[in-house]
Formats: sequence, C-alpha cells, structure tokens
Amino acid sequence: MVKRRNKGAKRQVLKIERQIIDQLDLNSMVRRYTDVYAGRAICPIHSGSNKSSLSIRGDNYKCWSCNATGDVISFYGEMKHLNRFQSIEALAEELNLDIDNEEYCKKKHYVKAIEQEIHSFSSAITSSTNAINFLFHRGIDHDLIKKYNLGCTPDDNCIVIPIHNHNNELVGTAKRKLNGTPKYINSRNNEFFTKSATLFNLNNCYKQIKDRVYCVEGFFDALAGTNYGIPTVGYCGIELHKDQIKLLGGYLQDNTIITIIPDNEPKALSRLNTMRQKIYEVIPNATVEVGFFP
Repeated sequence: MVKRRNKGAKRQVLKIERQIIDQLDLNSMVRRYTDVYAGRAICPIHSGSNKSSLSIRGDNYKCWSCNATGDVISFYGEMKHLNRFQSIEALAEELNLDIDNEEYCKKKHYVKAIEQEIHSFSSAITSSTNAINFLFHRGIDHDLIKKYNLGCTPDDNCIVIPIHNHNNELVGTAKRKLNGTPKYINSRNNEFFTKSATLFNLNNCYKQIKDRVYCVEGFFDALAGTNYGIPTVGYCGIELHKDQIKLLGGYLQDNTIITIIPDNEPKALSRLNTMRQKIYEVIPNATVEVGFFP
C-alpha cells in the first residue's frame, strides 16, 4: 500500500535546531535503538514488530503504525521522554554546540512567561463554580481540566486554554469569556505562534489518527472529542486554513477520512464548500465528510 506523504506546514526553525538537524544524521540516531534497512525500521517509539513501519526520508521520520512523526530532535525526545527544549539542550551538549544565543533565549523566555501565566490561572479554576459548570456542560470533566491544564482568570470571567503546537511546544493561550464580547481573546500571532498554522490538540491525538480524524471549530469541541476517545483537532476559527491542512496531511494515511464538524451557525456552514476545496487543493486524494461526533 502506498502511503500518503505530505511535508506539512512550515514552522520557524531556530538556528540551533537547524544545526542539530544538519549535524546529527537521523538514520544514525534511529540506529541507536534499532536496525535500519533502506530507510525502514521497526519503530522503537511504540516497540512495534513491523520491520518497515518506521519510514525515514531525509530529515524526517514517520511511523505508519503509531503515527509518530518529526525530525531527529523529535525522535530523541520520544525515546528519552523529553520536551523540545530538553531535547535541544541535550543534543546541543552532545554535539558541543552553543545554545546561549539571543534567538534561543528569546523563545525560552517567551514560553516561560506563558507557563507562569498558566500556572497562576490553573490554580484558580478549582474554586470557580462558573468555570467548572461551563466546562461540565461542554462535556469536559475534572480529569480533562487537569490534563489540559485549563485555568481561570482572577475575575472569574475567562477560562484560559493553553495552546501547544504539533511538537508539543507551548506557543500561546486562548481566553474564553464567560460573559461579554469578544467571546475569545487569543495570543497574537508572533514569530513563535501563528494561529492559522496551528491545530489545537494535534499534539495529543496524532497517534490516534488512523481511519478517521475529526476537525472541529472550537477548543472545547476538540476537548470533548478527546473525552469520547476519538482523534479530534480544532482549527479554532471559522474555517480550516491551508497551512493547517498541510500540517494535518503529514499525519494522515491514504485511507484516513477527514470529518469536518462546523458550528451549527449560518456563517460557519457557509464556509464548508470553501474548506472542502482547500483540502482537495492541498491533499488531492483526500476523503472529506461533514458529520457529527459518533
């Protein structure tokens, strides 16, 4: 069976990341854990047995069984159970590379500031009856609140949602107002975060994507999908953008059905044909349906 391959949306690559990728051969890294034959290997990430499930092409790998995908930094992180920053720093030390540069420090400072903000908000949500009731009504229980580190602002008027990119890097937040407008206040686009190129919850559900993936409009719908045990990503706007489709395409197999679940509002429903057209432009052989959660 020929698998669909899509390079995915481009993301900003830090200079130190590029240095590691250029200097550390992915095949050699994989060979630390398993044998590699002609760019194929047993996937050590999920301890599989299929000798060709892990495919290595250039700087990237993909497992067609567990859906793990990424570069040499991602692979190292998967094997060592490290986040992106920890993996970069460990590999930089191994290669004797200097990470004390303005670009890398700026990103770490950016992420640290978001982490501190989220920590202060997450500790407040347990005492917010309004926030808890709102989330329960949307099918989000205490376990999901804790798993996704949801928070609440001190004025008890906004639920705070951490946003991670597909590499599981914290890149922003969304604040959902319980009263007043606008309904959502998102982190502004910047050099580390572009909303139209980010799929909410992809970092948590990509290994579940097999026969079908659900694309929903809102953050809470994506969380509810997780609660149902199905792979669900949020495009978190009125429609899917091309960069989001490119990103999603890198995690699909040739028979994966893309099911779009828009909000039941005229403005959202009017964009369905446009979304279908965009998907077919990016992934010509895609199977697209409009539906509901099972």
